[in-house]
Amino acid sequence: TENLTKEYENLKQINETLKQDFQDLKNKYNDLQNEYKKYSTSNEQFKNTNDNIINEKQRLSDQLTKPINDMQQVQVELIEKQINQHADFERQHLENKQIHEKLLKEKIVEFESKIQPMKSEYLIEIENSNLQHEQEKIRLKHQLQQALQNEDNQSITTIENLSNEIFFEIFDYLDCYQIYTTFSNLNHHFEELLYFSSLLLKVEIKLPQHDEMSMVGYRRFVDMNTHKILSLNLLLRLDNDNFFSSFIINSSLSHLESLFVDGIPSTTLIKLLMNLEFFIVLSYTPHIRRLKFLPTNNVDPSIRSILSIRLSNLTQHILIEIYYVEFIYVEMFIKKIYCQLKYLSIMIQSQNIDFLNANRWKQLIIESLSQLQKFHSRYDEDINDEHGYSIYPVQPNQFISSSSIEHQWILGIEIVVGKPILYTIYPYRNRSYEYSQDKLVDCFVEFYQSTQ
Repeated sequence: TENLTKEYENLKQINETLKQDFQDLKNKYNDLQNEYKKYSTSNEQFKNTNDNIINEKQRLSDQLTKPINDMQQVQVELIEKQINQHADFERQHLENKQIHEKLLKEKIVEFESKIQPMKSEYLIEIENSNLQHEQEKIRLKHQLQQALQNEDNQSITTIENLSNEIFFEIFDYLDCYQIYTTFSNLNHHFEELLYFSSLLLKVEIKLPQHDEMSMVGYRRFVDMNTHKILSLNLLLRLDNDNFFSSFIINSSLSHLESLFVDGIPSTTLIKLLMNLEFFIVLSYTPHIRRLKFLPTNNVDPSIRSILSIRLSNLTQHILIEIYYVEFIYVEMFIKKIYCQLKYLSIMIQSQNIDFLNANRWKQLIIESLSQLQKFHSRYDEDINDEHGYSIYPVQPNQFISSSSIEHQWILGIEIVVGKPILYTIYPYRNRSYEYSQDKLVDCFVEFYQSTQ
């Protein structure tokens, strides 16, 4: 039907074109006739011309009339054919509908015939279950009556008889703040369990909206349990920064191993860390083993006056994500933490050519990271919009050194039209020849996770 409709529309368009041509010829004929009348009075010789024009006009008219008639006939036939096909389609649709309804009725009858025995069996099982339930109720009632009659043999088991280890396992599935609000005022056993046991807390505070009452409760909870906090994860709105008005990171956080802070203005964070950024936090967390460092583009100049920090347990992995920070601050950070680091991963979004200086990296590793085994770096280089080449052209020869070969650190360069140039430095066994930037990122993430 759709093909016939399209053919009909094409024929209709041709018909309109022919009509237009006919009208043009008719206009031409009228022009010639007017010209003939104009000159017939002055010259007899135009009479023959007029006759010729009339004959030509008749000939053209005859030529056009037949195609138009044929087109009209074809149009009529197409319309009739379309009507017939539509009627056939409706008839076929009705027949199929009747067949489907018949099959559906047969399936329903078949299903009902099969489900009836199952329904009967289910009802019997329900009755048996109800009967057993009633019998069990009678039995328990009888036992309870006997227990009440014999007080000397009465035995009561309560939740308090469970061991502390079982409660610790249960608490692993609950939020620590909810644990305290739920169990702290029940009885003496839970008071001892929560406040005087070796239970360490993983505190996670999320306040996407401003809630002063919740803030007061969280502050009181943190203040009471600073010595038991193992990790502290804070996700707050900017207007919730008053949470830190009475919260100070100091030696009372003796078990703190992990700290994550998000949604806090830089001014508040600087006050919180006593103008020492997060170095003062590291000095109070000597047991830290892994560190993720995300410096902002507004680095506090007081970093220059920070005393060195010894993190003897930091032997596993540091992941540094850098966004438009100068190399000197990253270099200063690494130099000020004495550690036996084995894995270093760096993701860089910057326009600082120092991050591509292989000799500078080599010197930093020799001086401050002598135990380093794996070094993985990713650097996104912007493209000059006018000339289409790198703003800071790298010198790959710097990375082909005896030190790089000894550690099997490979430099990879990916150039994709319209995208930043991607430089990666990775261990030989982890290298990838994928041309997709997303896969290179996945490779980086997999490397980071493999060191966890």
